[in-house]
Amino acid sequence: MPKLNIIQDTREQTPWHFDQSLVNVTVGTLSTADYALKGDDSFGIERKSLGDFVGTISTGWQRFKREIQRMHSWDAKVIIVESNYLDCCYTEENGKVIPPVHNHYMIEPQFIMKQIAILTLMNVSVLFAHDAQHASHLAYVIFKERHEALRRCDGKAQD
Repeated sequence: MPKLNIIQDTREQTPWHFDQSLVNVTVGTLSTADYALKGDDSFGIERKSLGDFVGTISTGWQRFKREIQRMHSWDAKVIIVESNYLDCCYTEENGKVIPPVHNHYMIEPQFIMKQIAILTLMNVSVLFAHDAQHASHLAYVIFKERHEALRRCDGKAQD
Protein backbone atom coordinates (compact mmCIF):
# COMPACT_ATOMS: atom_id res chain seq x y z
CA MET A 1 0.00 0.00 0.00
CA PRO A 2 1.31 3.48 -0.82
CA LYS A 3 1.93 6.00 1.95
CA LEU A 4 -1.05 7.97 3.19
CA ASN A 5 -0.88 11.71 2.59
CA ILE A 6 -2.26 13.43 5.67
CA ILE A 7 -2.75 17.17 6.07
CA GLN A 8 -2.13 18.51 9.58
CA ASP A 9 -3.77 21.84 10.34
CA THR A 10 -1.41 24.76 10.88
CA ARG A 11 -2.98 25.46 14.30
CA GLU A 12 -1.80 22.14 15.77
CA GLN A 13 0.65 23.06 18.53
CA THR A 14 1.71 19.56 19.61
CA PRO A 15 1.16 17.47 16.48
CA TRP A 16 0.71 13.75 16.37
CA HIS A 17 3.66 11.70 15.21
CA PHE A 18 2.94 9.16 12.49
CA ASP A 19 5.20 6.38 11.27
CA GLN A 20 7.12 8.05 8.42
CA SER A 21 7.29 4.78 6.50
CA LEU A 22 3.47 4.77 6.34
CA VAL A 23 2.48 8.44 6.26
CA ASN A 24 3.56 11.68 4.60
CA VAL A 25 2.42 14.62 6.73
CA THR A 26 2.00 18.05 5.22
CA VAL A 27 1.16 21.11 7.31
CA GLY A 28 -1.67 23.09 5.76
CA THR A 29 -4.81 25.03 6.53
CA LEU A 30 -7.93 22.99 7.17
CA SER A 31 -11.23 24.84 7.52
CA THR A 32 -12.58 22.12 9.80
CA ALA A 33 -10.82 19.31 11.70
CA ASP A 34 -7.21 18.95 12.72
CA TYR A 35 -6.19 16.15 10.34
CA ALA A 36 -7.49 15.03 6.94
CA LEU A 37 -6.42 12.96 3.96
CA LYS A 38 -5.03 15.11 1.18
CA GLY A 39 -7.77 15.77 -1.36
CA ASP A 40 -10.59 14.48 0.87
CA ASP A 41 -13.00 17.32 1.64
CA SER A 42 -15.65 15.07 3.20
CA PHE A 43 -13.83 13.68 6.22
CA GLY A 44 -11.40 14.70 8.92
CA ILE A 45 -10.46 13.97 12.49
CA GLU A 46 -10.72 16.45 15.34
CA ARG A 47 -8.06 15.97 18.02
CA LYS A 48 -8.80 16.87 21.64
CA SER A 49 -6.92 16.67 24.91
CA LEU A 50 -9.17 15.70 27.80
CA GLY A 51 -9.32 19.25 29.16
CA ASP A 52 -10.00 20.67 25.71
CA PHE A 53 -12.76 18.11 25.10
CA VAL A 54 -14.51 18.86 28.40
CA GLY A 55 -14.19 22.59 27.77
CA THR A 56 -15.52 22.18 24.24
CA ILE A 57 -18.63 20.27 25.32
CA SER A 58 -19.33 22.73 28.14
CA THR A 59 -18.30 26.39 27.79
CA GLY A 60 -17.42 26.00 24.10
CA TRP A 61 -20.58 24.08 23.18
CA GLN A 62 -22.26 26.72 20.98
CA ARG A 63 -19.09 27.34 18.96
CA PHE A 64 -18.51 23.60 18.63
CA LYS A 65 -22.06 23.00 17.39
CA ARG A 66 -21.38 25.56 14.63
CA GLU A 67 -18.21 23.65 13.72
CA ILE A 68 -20.15 20.39 13.56
CA GLN A 69 -22.76 22.10 11.37
CA ARG A 70 -19.97 22.96 8.89
CA MET A 71 -19.39 19.19 8.66
CA HIS A 72 -23.05 18.42 7.90
CA SER A 73 -22.29 16.86 4.51
CA TRP A 74 -19.32 14.81 5.71
CA ASP A 75 -19.45 11.04 5.49
CA ALA A 76 -18.42 10.79 9.14
CA LYS A 77 -17.41 13.09 11.98
CA VAL A 78 -14.74 11.86 14.40
CA ILE A 79 -13.26 13.26 17.60
CA ILE A 80 -10.34 11.44 19.18
CA VAL A 81 -9.80 12.35 22.83
CA GLU A 82 -6.27 11.74 24.10
CA SER A 83 -7.37 10.18 27.36
CA ASN A 84 -9.34 7.32 28.84
CA TYR A 85 -13.07 7.65 29.34
CA LEU A 86 -12.79 7.09 33.10
CA ASP A 87 -10.49 10.10 33.39
CA CYS A 88 -13.55 12.27 32.64
CA CYS A 89 -15.35 10.99 35.69
CA TYR A 90 -14.98 10.86 39.43
CA THR A 91 -13.77 7.45 40.49
CA GLU A 92 -13.46 5.72 43.80
CA GLU A 93 -10.39 4.06 45.24
CA ASN A 94 -10.24 2.52 48.73
CA GLY A 95 -13.45 4.31 49.68
CA LYS A 96 -12.18 7.74 48.64
CA VAL A 97 -13.57 9.78 45.76
CA ILE A 98 -10.84 10.70 43.29
CA PRO A 99 -11.53 13.75 41.13
CA PRO A 100 -11.29 13.53 37.34
CA VAL A 101 -8.00 14.18 35.57
CA HIS A 102 -9.30 17.26 33.71
CA ASN A 103 -9.41 20.76 35.21
CA HIS A 104 -13.19 21.18 34.97
CA TYR A 105 -14.06 19.89 38.43
CA MET A 106 -17.56 21.36 38.50
CA ILE A 107 -18.59 19.28 35.50
CA GLU A 108 -20.16 16.02 36.58
CA PRO A 109 -19.83 12.69 34.74
CA GLN A 110 -23.56 12.70 33.92
CA PHE A 111 -23.11 15.95 32.00
CA ILE A 112 -20.20 14.50 30.01
CA MET A 113 -22.21 11.36 29.22
CA LYS A 114 -25.18 13.48 28.11
CA GLN A 115 -23.01 15.57 25.79
CA ILE A 116 -21.43 12.44 24.29
CA ALA A 117 -24.94 11.07 23.74
CA ILE A 118 -25.97 14.30 21.99
CA LEU A 119 -22.84 14.17 19.82
CA THR A 120 -23.61 10.56 18.93
CA LEU A 121 -27.12 11.53 17.85
CA MET A 122 -25.51 14.27 15.72
CA ASN A 123 -23.52 11.48 13.98
CA VAL A 124 -20.28 12.44 15.73
CA SER A 125 -18.11 9.57 16.97
CA VAL A 126 -16.22 10.33 20.18
CA LEU A 127 -13.32 7.92 20.54
CA PHE A 128 -11.07 7.74 23.57
CA ALA A 129 -7.41 6.82 23.16
CA HIS A 130 -5.05 6.56 26.09
CA ASP A 131 -2.63 9.28 24.97
CA ALA A 132 -1.31 11.08 21.89
CA GLN A 133 0.63 8.04 20.69
CA HIS A 134 -2.41 5.76 20.86
CA ALA A 135 -4.56 8.50 19.34
CA SER A 136 -2.22 8.85 16.35
CA HIS A 137 -2.26 5.07 15.81
CA LEU A 138 -6.05 5.08 15.92
CA ALA A 139 -6.16 8.02 13.51
CA TYR A 140 -3.83 6.18 11.14
CA VAL A 141 -6.10 3.10 11.08
CA ILE A 142 -9.16 5.29 10.48
CA PHE A 143 -7.44 7.18 7.66
CA LYS A 144 -6.22 3.91 6.13
CA GLU A 145 -9.79 2.56 6.08
CA ARG A 146 -11.07 5.84 4.67
CA HIS A 147 -8.39 5.76 1.95
CA GLU A 148 -9.35 2.19 1.01
CA ALA A 149 -13.06 3.09 0.93
CA LEU A 150 -12.36 6.03 -1.38
CA ARG A 151 -10.26 3.81 -3.66
CA ARG A 152 -13.10 1.26 -3.86
CA CYS A 153 -15.58 4.03 -4.73
CA ASP A 154 -13.23 5.42 -7.39
CA GLY A 155 -12.86 1.94 -8.89
CA LYS A 156 -16.64 1.49 -9.09
CA ALA A 157 -17.06 4.92 -10.65
CA GLN A 158 -14.62 4.01 -13.42
CA ASP A 159 -16.34 0.68 -14.24
